[in-house]
Amino acid sequence: MSSPRPFVRAPEQASVHPRILAISPSKADRLFAPRRRVLMQSRRTFALWLFLLFVPIASAQVYKITDLGTLPTGTFSSANGINNRGQVVGMANIQSPPFYGERAFLWTQNGGMQDLGTLPSEIPSDQQYFLSWANGVNDWGLVVGTSWHDLATNHAFIWSRPGGMVDLGTPPGVLEGSAGKSINLLGQVVGAGFDLVVGSGDGGIEDDPHAFLWTSAGGMQLLGNLPGGQYSLAYGINNLGQVVGVAETTGACCIPIFDAFLWTSRDGMVDIGAWTAVAINDLGQVVGSNYQPYFQPEDHAVLWTRNQGLRDLGTLPGGNQSSAAAINDFGWVVGWSTTASSTSHAMLWLPHSRMWDLNHLIPANSGWVLNSATGINFWGQIVGSGTRNGKPHGFLLTPRF
Repeated sequence: MSSPRPFVRAPEQASVHPRILAISPSKADRLFAPRRRVLMQSRRTFALWLFLLFVPIASAQVYKITDLGTLPTGTFSSANGINNRGQVVGMANIQSPPFYGERAFLWTQNGGMQDLGTLPSEIPSDQQYFLSWANGVNDWGLVVGTSWHDLATNHAFIWSRPGGMVDLGTPPGVLEGSAGKSINLLGQVVGAGFDLVVGSGDGGIEDDPHAFLWTSAGGMQLLGNLPGGQYSLAYGINNLGQVVGVAETTGACCIPIFDAFLWTSRDGMVDIGAWTAVAINDLGQVVGSNYQPYFQPEDHAVLWTRNQGLRDLGTLPGGNQSSAAAINDFGWVVGWSTTASSTSHAMLWLPHSRMWDLNHLIPANSGWVLNSATGINFWGQIVGSGTRNGKPHGFLLTPRF
């Protein structure tokens, strides 16, 4: 069986259409409704479903694995997202005195791993110490993430090949910082602004977060809060402009409770239950975990739909914890799960099937241990983090069908 790469690869030099970021959210549903119908009608889609339903997936080397490598002088990398062109973003370290830290990267099949740099500093001598992390990339090659803005705060950024890294600023009334988490085909960005800064790898958004939506026309707008709460954090956005995340609700004294939310321009922020939502596909399927601070020590990956509510996806055999990180438009879910040996393995959950350990779907002599999967695209390509011969590297899995 041949690889689907000819259908995955797109011209690396494709430019961003100047009108793509000017499409209003109100037109998004009409724009993408035909695309959603095509997903279930195309011959390729039908063939893909037949492959998964009738080929014994555990008896074959289903995926080809690609080592994303490291940046020059670096020792590790971690992949956070992938688009439908097979472009990957994440974080990798650099050890080049006086700088020792992490940088956002964009990886392409033709160009390998590219350091995206950091936001500029008002004090030029400080910039050599700045860190950055890339969290998402859309099909136009626009990258979103977080970079140090100065030695005390982080700001969300959007990066493009012609324009480089651009500071998205902070939401109205939020003075300290921001973190960009996800971007859709329209160039809409979601994440959180925060009042207190903690310089960490996920952008320091643990303290007092406020979910935002950024557009090129309107800048940052706060998405509000759930009743009784003060804080919220947006993790994912689909091509219809639907946003998911977590938001504080009324809880017991001194114990904050965060519920999952679904935000739309029509209905605003709606509580969809006591769990953590991190990603949404164009069919409105949402994934995450049933994790609740203080209340749910052993969390499981979950899938939510408007018609069926919340579904527990379970764990790998012998495991007691799992979490979902991403979902594509076929309903394939990726994330991680513990195993019988209490180690964390990257997992793939398939509709009408079960959860699979991705380590069992790659060549046995590869030298890899896949610890977590963080992104999956339309073509079934998966990215994540693991170790190869003991060295922590990001990986790309490409189906062999």
